[in-house]
Amino acid sequence: MSEGVIGQLLNQPRTELAELYLGQGETLCAVIDQARQPDALARLYGLGQPLDPISLFVGTEFNALAQQGPIWVSGINTPELKAVVTDLCLERNAGICVVTNDQQQALQHARWLLKVNDGSGGQSLLNYYRPSLWAALATTSRQNLSWLTGAWAYVLSPAPKKLGQSAARWIAWHVGDKAALAPAETCFTLPTETAQLQRQLGLVYWVAEHYAAFGAPSQSELRGLTDNLSILIDHHITQGRHLLRLSKIVAGSILEERPQIMAILQSQELPFKKVEQLELLGVEPLNSAANVKDEWSQYGTW
Repeated sequence: MSEGVIGQLLNQPRTELAELYLGQGETLCAVIDQARQPDALARLYGLGQPLDPISLFVGTEFNALAQQGPIWVSGINTPELKAVVTDLCLERNAGICVVTNDQQQALQHARWLLKVNDGSGGQSLLNYYRPSLWAALATTSRQNLSWLTGAWAYVLSPAPKKLGQSAARWIAWHVGDKAALAPAETCFTLPTETAQLQRQLGLVYWVAEHYAAFGAPSQSELRGLTDNLSILIDHHITQGRHLLRLSKIVAGSILEERPQIMAILQSQELPFKKVEQLELLGVEPLNSAANVKDEWSQYGTW
């Protein structure tokens, strides 16, 4: 992975929702992923404030998935609501916030962006509200940024935890000039380079989630870590618990320059067998690895 790509992500301007200044007529809204935060509605309603969360899938061709789909929360204008939305989005990288001066058009755009031309000649459901994917989209869509953002003046997405120069937790993606609304009868077309960048940035977010396990890496160490993780994934070691068991290998020198390791990876053994063999090279598994059930791939898919 290019150090420039990592640096570009980590050096984006950051802010905190509590410090966010809204201009006249502007409103803060959020898209929250219930797949990552299944108790989101309960936590929002638990505030006891007037709320009307809306399923983004309702009224779309994804209506059958509405109960587990992303929700739209508008009018985030109290400290208590900002705090809950912040927790819901940051805890599991489960959402983004948008600033708009037209809530209805902003909601329409949030639904419009769910389906995209994926470059294969077909169309796909796009989980654009996942921070690593949003970062990849915003980075690769410079030519079509007004189509990507529609009625959103700017977007706030969770930053990779404990990485970057700023302690602020939200990346601020400013559109610049007022965005033009995308035609409702068409789909956004993914730039050809978005998928590869999404995978790379997904690895950065995953390392950030397991910051201590990888020895609290500095920004300069991230490229080696993510390149090594990518090599393991290419050789079918994809489960998070397996990757963490190999954290010391990942944090070491470049795997492609270590013949003994590459011989194991290129073998026809099943992934868990490869992990066991790699551990026999003297790498101690982490005690915490057994409790990791997620796969890194949750950061590397649409």
